[in-house]
Amino acid sequence: MKSHSAILTATLAALSALFFPSASAQNARVNIPFDFVANHQALPAGCYTVQLQSHTYLHLVDCATGKVVGLMARTTNAYQQVATGKLLFRDTTHGYRLMQIRFPYINMQSDLAVQPKFEEVGAKNSASKTVDIAMK
Repeated sequence: MKSHSAILTATLAALSALFFPSASAQNARVNIPFDFVANHQALPAGCYTVQLQSHTYLHLVDCATGKVVGLMARTTNAYQQVATGKLLFRDTTHGYRLMQIRFPYINMQSDLAVQPKFEEVGAKNSASKTVDIAMK
């Protein structure tokens, strides 16, 4: 019975390592030079640490204040190799909206799960531009 437990524990640990890479690969700093909205939350310009918590949840931590903002996301393997981490914003008439975060080294991308309806429709029909901010 003990050997079955040990095998199960080892298998779960190996699967966890595959699906949830190390914390250092998931965390990155970024300086955002403009105010923006993420999952309906207005955030000021500044330095943030991006932390991938799971495949459905991540944190933005303000470097100056330590304030943590939780964001719902859909995280998947990136279609292309992610050499440099970056945040993708859509510049709209309503301001900058955080749309996607690409994590370097672990080849994953997180699309924010909560987006306003008018942004989804407007993004398809208008010529709004996207802005990439590189992670450090």
